[in-house]
Amino acid sequence: MLAVVAVVMAVVVIAFSGWLVVSYPPPADLPAEALDPSGPASPDPSETTDEEAGGGDGGDVQVAVLGDGYTAGSPLGGEGEKAWPVLLGKRAGVEVTPYAVTASGYVAGAAGTTFVDRAEELVTDWAGDGAGGPEDAVVVIGGRIDAASDPAAVQQAARRTLGVLTKGLPEVTVVVVGPMWPALYPPTTGGPEVRTAVQAAAEDAGVAYADPLAEPPWLPADEPGAVAEDAVLPTNLGHGMIATRVRDLLTAEGVVD
Repeated sequence: MLAVVAVVMAVVVIAFSGWLVVSYPPPADLPAEALDPSGPASPDPSETTDEEAGGGDGGDVQVAVLGDGYTAGSPLGGEGEKAWPVLLGKRAGVEVTPYAVTASGYVAGAAGTTFVDRAEELVTDWAGDGAGGPEDAVVVIGGRIDAASDPAAVQQAARRTLGVLTKGLPEVTVVVVGPMWPALYPPTTGGPEVRTAVQAAAEDAGVAYADPLAEPPWLPADEPGAVAEDAVLPTNLGHGMIATRVRDLLTAEGVVD
């Protein structure tokens, strides 16, 4: 009797599976490897697992990121779990909080969205949360949109931003990353001047500085897939690469292992 029931159930399962395939076929654009049971497709470089990376979500170390569209992410790359701050948190085992607004910089941006505005917001937030100890860090990254601004004004605003951070959070490690351009599409008018202005402000403040266009560039020419079709913003791959470079900086500063 049990054998008969087992055979009947097997026939039902097979029939139901066939109905699913006929009624809900796979999408026409589904890649062949997704239908191949012999093995999975190659993983997206931006999707490093916690086990592979040696880290996990959260931790005692707090990292805040002041940034622009390269940090905020976009439909072209870096949305949600694909954003480089999220990837950094998973890989390094730290809690990362982005204070990122697209189309903002040290000078440029809507009222209340400039880097100094968000530096003041961060200091207030961390003071209220009891964060901002010697184990914590702030990464200030960006300023590309300031290429259209007066370099002297950018340098002054960058000094003010870093002053707010170093005075309001005196024990925290502050790291500055200059304005971002893909190596395939380097800056032209205003770009070199704003990079110099941000670097000078970082040196005046006595904080670490990294130039994302210095060799090797953060978005290198031999990785065209790291940059979206707009020739500006990073893709998911690009976000993964930025996360790697920021982690390297924080490692060099003794914030993460």
